[in-house]
Amino acid sequence: FGGRGILLPAYPGTGKTTTSASLVRAGARFFGDDLCIVGDSMIRSFPQALSVYPHHLAILEYDSPQLRRDFKRAERVDKARNRIDQRGVLPSKVVSRALGYVGTRCANVMPDQVFGKSSIGTEVALDVVALLQRSGDVDTLTLHDVDAHAAAEQATLVLWHEWHGFLHELMLLDAVNTSGTWLRAMFEQTTSILFSQFKDKPCYRLTIPASWGNEQLCDEFPAF
Repeated sequence: FGGRGILLPAYPGTGKTTTSASLVRAGARFFGDDLCIVGDSMIRSFPQALSVYPHHLAILEYDSPQLRRDFKRAERVDKARNRIDQRGVLPSKVVSRALGYVGTRCANVMPDQVFGKSSIGTEVALDVVALLQRSGDVDTLTLHDVDAHAAAEQATLVLWHEWHGFLHELMLLDAVNTSGTWLRAMFEQTTSILFSQFKDKPCYRLTIPASWGNEQLCDEFPAF
């Protein structure tokens, strides 16, 4: 944004898609939502589909009548499942589980379809790290400086959260092969690599009120 590469490490549901979309609307270029490559003090894009949920349609400049219909169908199915689940008998549970596969709850859409090809970047210098978090202790957007090592640790935790589907297997492998030391070493190495990228960059913590929905964040963020 404005020629500066901004990295926004955040857990799912924090608001990184909304924040990124707000920046793009203000003229920023977009490099990735769930994955970017960081190294040599650069951010490089790794094109992946955006995970578009129903609540994103209000904040993304992307309109698909078919997708809206699919989301509505899934919403009706989920309401039916809730009524079936209240019966609590085995046949009802079987029907409810089967209905869980009906309808679209999340769609994968490539970024250029959402933001336009001219808004997609490929490579930029890493200039700013801004950790996103939600908190019930604030009622407006707040920004604070954060130590580069703390920022690297937080970014590593975010990265490991994305790997959570594999942690069980990794822990088993760790227990069998190294008696519990390999995972800790890998975590420390990951933090060290990120710290080497963050140490001479301004690092911040951007706190978003927990009570804000995506639309309010989208409205408030540009002025902030």
